[in-house]
Amino acid sequence: MSDLHWHDTGSGRLPVFLHGGFLDHRMWEDQIPAFAADHRVIAPDARGHGRSSNASGPYRHGDDFAALLRHLDTGPATPTWCAASTR
Repeated sequence: MSDLHWHDTGSGRLPVFLHGGFLDHRMWEDQIPAFAADHRVIAPDARGHGRSSNASGPYRHGDDFAALLRHLDTGPATPTWCAASTR
């Protein structure tokens, strides 16, 4: 997991904050302290974003996300993300 960067703080139930395109985990910097008061919060930088390295071959964000949760031995997590939509 040395190629991915993540922010991990707090304890308790686990939301995982996933950033939008062209951003990194800092997009959640206002929410993380509030949730970390009674949750364990993980906010990763996707490959090629923030402090994570660029991909050296094909990859899927979902596979990276699952591998990170296994690496951290988190158990169940609730993914939280922001998406832009025209609807």
